[in-house]
Amino acid sequence: MYRKLLLMVLIGLAALLLILLMSSDERMTAEVTNQISLPADSPDIYVTGMALTRYDKLGSKVMTVDADTVSVYNSSGQSLLSQPVVILTDAGQKTWHIRADQALVMANDDMEFRHNVVATQLNGTPATRVGSEFMRVSDQGQLISTDLAVTIVKGRQTVDAVGMAVQLDAPEPVINLLSEVNFVYEPS
Repeated sequence: MYRKLLLMVLIGLAALLLILLMSSDERMTAEVTNQISLPADSPDIYVTGMALTRYDKLGSKVMTVDADTVSVYNSSGQSLLSQPVVILTDAGQKTWHIRADQALVMANDDMEFRHNVVATQLNGTPATRVGSEFMRVSDQGQLISTDLAVTIVKGRQTVDAVGMAVQLDAPEPVINLLSEVNFVYEPS
């Protein structure tokens, strides 16, 4: 009788050991699949779901930035943002809304927006919308420029050009188009 009991206990322990080993393999597999694979030039800091607000010396909000992810590279002083949305603010009023697939923030705080870039003036009627595949924002957010094709829409006016520079430090920004300008006005 003790032999039968001992045999049943041993079979039970073997089954328990087998179950533990199998669940341990599943846990190890789950841990491996949850790890992030970083590229060879992996960032020093990687953040998901970033929301940033910048203030001037007087404490007034001048910019908000939201991004899905941020990769910070300390050696170059640059940060790469995915799906950034930037809102520039002047005197408490939201003035420009800029979105893109990517943005590169330089060490001097200039930003380069890449792929599907759209900048929309928020304080004009009708609003001005500027689109391109690349735009640079510099001079503390006061200058937007590009050397690539650009489309500008304001009300029923559409302008296509190659290259532009926009000074944002006035209520009606001055847009300088560099070449191949085509203007279309659609009457009502």
